[in-house]
Amino acid sequence: MYQLYYNPSTPVHLIKPELTLDICLERANLKYMHVLKNLVRLNWMVNDLKVNPIMKPILLRNNFQVFCGDTRMMAVELNPHIKNVPTLLQCDTNVTVGSGWIKVESVLHLAELVGTVPENILCKNWNQQQLEWIEFAFPQTSHHMHDEQQRERMISNYLRTHPDTIFDQDWVCSTIDWSLYDH
Repeated sequence: MYQLYYNPSTPVHLIKPELTLDICLERANLKYMHVLKNLVRLNWMVNDLKVNPIMKPILLRNNFQVFCGDTRMMAVELNPHIKNVPTLLQCDTNVTVGSGWIKVESVLHLAELVGTVPENILCKNWNQQQLEWIEFAFPQTSHHMHDEQQRERMISNYLRTHPDTIFDQDWVCSTIDWSLYDH
C-alpha cells in the first residue's frame, strides 16, 4: 500500500535527480537518439522557465529521488532563480512526511490541488501500486514539445545543419528556434 502527498513548494536542494545534466550531455555527445530528443525539450524548457513556472509536479519516491521529472529538474538547475518546485511524493503507508505536505485523497482532490479537472490527470491507482508515470494534460502545456517524433525530426534536421555541435551547458541554455527544424 502507498500514499501520495503533494507539496506546491518543495525546496529544490532536497530533490535528488536520477539523470543529471552532466550524464545527459555525455550521452548526447555519444549521439544517443533518445537523449538527443530529450535535449530539444530541455533546451526549450530552460528558456521557457525564464518567464513561466513549472506547471506539472515532479514525482518523487520515499527518499526524494526523482522518478518522473528529471528533464524539469535539469531545466531548474539551469535557472537558479527557481528555489522551489511542485512535487508529488509517493511513499509507503508507514512513512511519515514533514510539514508542507498534503495527503492526496483522490484524483478529484489532486485536480483541485494542481488547478485542473480530474479528466486531465492520467495515472494508475497510486494506493495499490507504485506509480510508473503520471501525466497532467493541462491545456496550457499542450505546446510543451511532448511529441517525440517531432523532437527527433527537429534534432536530426538541426544536426544536419550543425554537424559539429558539441552539447554542453552553453548549448542547452542557448536560444534555438526549433520551428526552423520542424520539416
